Amino acid sequence: MKYLSTLFFVFLSVALIAQPEKKKDEVEILKDQINKWVSIYSQLGKTKDVKSMLAFYTLDYNAIRSSYKITGKLERKPADYSSLKSLLERIIQMDDPRPSYQVNEIYKVAVQGRIAYAVLNASFSLHDGENLIAKGSEIQTLVFRKEEGDWKIAQADILNLVDQQLQDVCGCTIFTSSINEFISKVQRPTGKQYEESLDIFSFKRKADNNILIYVNGEEFTWLTNKEVWKFYDDKSKREKIGREKTEREVVYMILKDYLYKDYCRKIRFND
Repeated sequence: MKYLSTLFFVFLSVALIAQPEKKKDEVEILKDQINKWVSIYSQLGKTKDVKSMLAFYTLDYNAIRSSYKITGKLERKPADYSSLKSLLERIIQMDDPRPSYQVNEIYKVAVQGRIAYAVLNASFSLHDGENLIAKGSEIQTLVFRKEEGDWKIAQADILNLVDQQLQDVCGCTIFTSSINEFISKVQRPTGKQYEESLDIFSFKRKADNNILIYVNGEEFTWLTNKEVWKFYDDKSKREKIGREKTEREVVYMILKDYLYKDYCRKIRFND
């Protein structure tokens, strides 16, 4: 009996010692998974491989992203698998996307069965070619769930601190003057802050029924077929902006597709 008691004590001691070792292994596996996730995202501009990025997430993934903009305003937005996919697809549709993400420190990783969590601090930036679109840092709390042997992100709570914003959703209000002019007021990002710009659009009909549009020293021509063209100083170079039917729609298009296309990935018109 004494022999059996001793043997049982030995087996119990081995089991208790081995259990934390197993969890430590899972922690290392989870850290490796985080590093792979960072690497694949940072290469997304070259690979365009959205599918490999989405493989790190569960289909019922959900998140809350809290962002402090350069205005100091706090925005809280929910996200899910579908919106994540749309975001990644928008990134790869840029002319020359260069996303960058670097984990500065992993504060904590814990595993409990098929569930785990990680808290990390990271730096990010997004370039389109040489143009910086956004730069900042964030703290993420990620909840992982093990599916078919792989750790996948099921939930995220993200605190995003934007240091520089050179492209964003812009706000715009359009006014109509008494002399058939349109005045636009656009709020656009300029790096550390937002600036407000006023643009005055005037329309002048020519003898051939084409319409000249003047705005801040720029000249556009609105043809009778409703196409809008930008003609440059020597008249040998021209650029088609698009096609619209009404004066107000033409103003929207010139703002969105020409004047502020480098600042605003989208313009929210408030009028």
